Amino acid sequence: MSEQKTSEPRYAYRLPPCPAYDVEATESWLSAMAQKGFVLTRDGFFLGFATFEKTQPQALRYRLEASEKKLAPLSEDSPPEEAEELYASYGWRYVASRGQFRIYCTDSDEARELNSDPRVQAIALSMVRKRESGNLAMSLFWLLFYPFFIFRGGIVRAAIEIGMPMTLLALGLIAWVLARSVREVVHLHRLGKSLAEGKPLDHGKDWHAHALRYRVGKLLHLLAWLALIGCGLAAWSADIRKENEVPLTEYGAALPFATIADFAPEGDYTLYDIGYSNTVSAVSRLLAPTVIAYREYAHVALPDGSLLEGGLDVEYYETASPLLARIIAREFLRKAKHEKHYAECELPPLDVDYAAGYTDYFPTVVLQKGNRVISAMFYQTGTSSMPYKDWVRIVAQSID
Repeated sequence: MSEQKTSEPRYAYRLPPCPAYDVEATESWLSAMAQKGFVLTRDGFFLGFATFEKTQPQALRYRLEASEKKLAPLSEDSPPEEAEELYASYGWRYVASRGQFRIYCTDSDEARELNSDPRVQAIALSMVRKRESGNLAMSLFWLLFYPFFIFRGGIVRAAIEIGMPMTLLALGLIAWVLARSVREVVHLHRLGKSLAEGKPLDHGKDWHAHALRYRVGKLLHLLAWLALIGCGLAAWSADIRKENEVPLTEYGAALPFATIADFAPEGDYTLYDIGYSNTVSAVSRLLAPTVIAYREYAHVALPDGSLLEGGLDVEYYETASPLLARIIAREFLRKAKHEKHYAECELPPLDVDYAAGYTDYFPTVVLQKGNRVISAMFYQTGTSSMPYKDWVRIVAQSID
């Protein structure tokens, strides 16, 4: 039986040992790879990996040139035709791009340098640095300030809701992105300053020095993203399935706050089954050992024949510290003030550390005492109406 030969893969993929903005290390590494028989292809870099064609070892020189315009990720934009023709006349061919740099290559020892004057190269590099400085400013907005607007200032509540693991992962990734952007701008500034002083680039820079740290960092970055996506999908699935939500009739634990039944204990209390209310969810978080979301729609038949009827929506937190409770209470109020129908309500004297009353369609109160904070909204639809100050006082007394 004849022996079947298996062909060796023609292409290889390697993780670079340095970031795209490290021009000198990238040039040195690509030349070193060519000496081992790995030549960068036109596919260039994809998802952080470089695509090489396996060939015979070659002596190639690579040069990175600052792009004349901003290159988008996975961009296939070629350099201007006149620039490509000019460099070809010098003996250089365009290969690919990485980051904001175009990569050229030559196998000729006679090919002149693309930039013989470092000061001219410094001018081109300054354009890249300015673009990356703009990207850093945008990153600061989207990663730091924009979430504040999205959550209406409720950053602590959002962190408690999504859980500490997901919060720490998100904060870690934000810090990583910002630190990377800062390092890039600083590196380009220093490199541009050196070029402006007439010092040429070190095309044979030792790229081994930080290769391990860079590659481990890239791997950890990828794992962090995968973990964040996994946590996000798990949280989304639990929310869709209402994993922590149970009907009030099946909830056996005592509630740490007053409900509609407590507003009129002398009456005959009955829950209404309207399909989307009368539920409670209770979870425990690191920053808040007790978090309860409560929705109730019920009526109380009073001794005089009238009905105290309506809905009560409650968010309740027992936090790790009084400071966290105060922050959450202020977040409730800050969010409410952004609503179109916000109006302040006068509160009675209450034995609490912080209190805010307002209406946003319906009367609401936010109270904080010690490490406990509650936001309660009570709307009434019955023939009897309970004054705002009366039910607020009962809620405040219930969290003593």
